[in-house]
Amino acid sequence: MRAWLVIMMIGMLTSCEQRQDFVSGQADGGVEASARDSGVDSASPVDAGTLWFDGGLPTRACDPPQTDAGVLPPVVAVWDGYMENPLLSDSDAVHLVFRSSESGELSATVIFGTGTPPPSPPDSETCYPEGLGTSGLFAPLVIEGFEYPSVAPSMSDIRLRIPLLADAPWTDWCACQVPVETGGAWACLPNMSSRATPDGQCFLQPPGAQEIPVPCCKLRLCNLTSVCQCTESACAIDSTTFWTLDLSVNGNRADGTLSIAPSSGVHLQRTQ
Repeated sequence: MRAWLVIMMIGMLTSCEQRQDFVSGQADGGVEASARDSGVDSASPVDAGTLWFDGGLPTRACDPPQTDAGVLPPVVAVWDGYMENPLLSDSDAVHLVFRSSESGELSATVIFGTGTPPPSPPDSETCYPEGLGTSGLFAPLVIEGFEYPSVAPSMSDIRLRIPLLADAPWTDWCACQVPVETGGAWACLPNMSSRATPDGQCFLQPPGAQEIPVPCCKLRLCNLTSVCQCTESACAIDSTTFWTLDLSVNGNRADGTLSIAPSSGVHLQRTQ
């Protein structure tokens, strides 16, 4: 679903020297831009009186991250190798670990790169990772050093298939967001016109009210790619978006692809 929406957005977003309008606005060059729908028609008027435009955006401090994972199941296999055309700047490493519980339930995690993942955000306005903005909007975000969890992995003598929860790095960040209602829909930012400037500033544009400055990363994660999904009481990551690592096994070697855009070849060697 997200891939289809991103294709639409690629055709509709445009850059300009002075500014970019991301949601139901006109870029300076005259090309209309549209963002992913979060439940409200971007052309519909928004009742500014029901929101907090005069007081700015609601913010909150984040809860400390949960660090106690309990007793992990025993490791049953480890695979190490590399990814072609890596999306990371420093390392192409891939580290895959399979575990199996006493009942035989299989789990898996994958780490890309060799770096340390960014620390959890202290508050709802701090970008994760630091420096994330609206540039490179359509490139997959791979967080180096983060341990991506898998959902229903499978392992056999001829094939490894590991669906990875793509938005897992933003679990703490989304949980820290304050749900906001716009026209009956809940999100971590209201669904309305917005713009980004060439010097890295972003703004919401409520109808008939002054622009509201927002962190560009928040505009990206809340409105443009909808990484966070919200209800009236809380926000959480979108748990329906996956990357699948699909590998053909030949002895102690496994070769295949990671289904990100574009798909990248992955080559692993069993090390345990």
